[in-house]
Amino acid sequence: MTVNIADDLVKARDVLNFIPADDYEMWIRVGMILKGEFGDNAYNLWDQWSTRSDSYEPEIMLNKWSSFNGSGLTIASLVAMGKEYGYEVQHAPKASAQEDFLADPVSGEIVIRKRLTDRLVTLAKALVAPEWVIDGIIPSGVGSLSGFAGVGKTTAIIPLACAAGGLVSHLDNIKVSVRRKVVIFTEQPSQIERLLYGIHKHMILKDRGAKPEWDEISEWIVLINSKRESITELQASLSEACVDYKYDHPKMGKVSPLIILDTAAANLKVEQENDNGEISNNMSMIKELAEKHNANFWIINHLAKDAKNQSIDQIMNMTERGGSAWGSDANWTALIDSATILKIDKERIGTLRGSEIVFSAAFQSEFMVDKLGEAVEVSYPVVGMHKSETATRKKEAYKKQLSDYHEAIFKAVKETIYPSGVDIHKIVGGKKTEFDKVIRELIGCNSLQYAPLPPDMRKGAKKEYLLVPS
Repeated sequence: MTVNIADDLVKARDVLNFIPADDYEMWIRVGMILKGEFGDNAYNLWDQWSTRSDSYEPEIMLNKWSSFNGSGLTIASLVAMGKEYGYEVQHAPKASAQEDFLADPVSGEIVIRKRLTDRLVTLAKALVAPEWVIDGIIPSGVGSLSGFAGVGKTTAIIPLACAAGGLVSHLDNIKVSVRRKVVIFTEQPSQIERLLYGIHKHMILKDRGAKPEWDEISEWIVLINSKRESITELQASLSEACVDYKYDHPKMGKVSPLIILDTAAANLKVEQENDNGEISNNMSMIKELAEKHNANFWIINHLAKDAKNQSIDQIMNMTERGGSAWGSDANWTALIDSATILKIDKERIGTLRGSEIVFSAAFQSEFMVDKLGEAVEVSYPVVGMHKSETATRKKEAYKKQLSDYHEAIFKAVKETIYPSGVDIHKIVGGKKTEFDKVIRELIGCNSLQYAPLPPDMRKGAKKEYLLVPS
């Protein structure tokens, strides 16, 4: 009895376990059969099987796959090939229709795998508490974080990554309930090393009141050099990271890592940077890995050039370069501006919005000896961060702006001889209605006064001048 395994990649994989991948003609034939029966859904299977050959060349796989246009060969041909190398057809159907395969009621043959069993969602009887990477700010899942090139995305991400790895500063109002290892695929490891050095030298850990040892930082923050890989190659790399960097949590069991792609463009080879369809396919792969391994991914992207020097409030509606799919397909998105404010733009877990993270950096320097034996000064940033709320931040920014405006008015009044309000407005600028309001408020609290002009200085209706009381 022959077994019909159409639409059954699991069974096809079983057959391929018996077929060697070294013969070129057999390699081509298998590829044609798989594409003819399953379409592009079988590419990963063909690629994985091909790696068994010493002649495997990953860079040619997609082009060769694209060249397959149908051969007339069927899955029966693959089964016949497998038999030549020891594959045995399984005749007996599964005992239950709830298992992986269904039996044809007439022939008894196994005809199709139950496709929905593994995807069935069990309805929860109550609300489920959200899971966080950074408590109350950054949720679990796949996130897209975007900012203009050179704005300081990496500088902001590293202290967040350290917090996710359990290294939280005593100065930060950040909380992390579940510690996890952080794997960063980066094109700038030296920049990250300087940032980590600053954390090692100047951070005091909130949970123990001591500096983190360098060995602890290197255990929890793992750097991988970026390599622009195809979607299939990147999938293999990310899968390996998910498996290799799990952490045994005392209460949660195996905790998968947080994986950061800094940046998406440095790690993923795409044909068209602005092709939403291609980016969406890549996001689907990453989200499938996140679900399979219960891992978290942060994907770093560049905003379009018109975001340069814009405030976080101005760029909230801007789109990541590389198409909107990075953001639209993510579980959450965040934006970062030139003042180094990170704001969660979108999330799907039903929590309150408005939280932001504000970063501040101070540069330190140390003298060291270079390879030529010369003393050189090397600088590195020390980055701090704290959680804030949008309303609070805007209020503080307005208070600072108003304070600066007051100082400018006082300075102009002191340096101008017998100034009128019109004179001062010409110097400090701003909307006339806002200026008049500020002047009234300053006079109301006696920070400014009107005084009569000397008789010889009076001209027309001008009889008073502004002064700062002594």
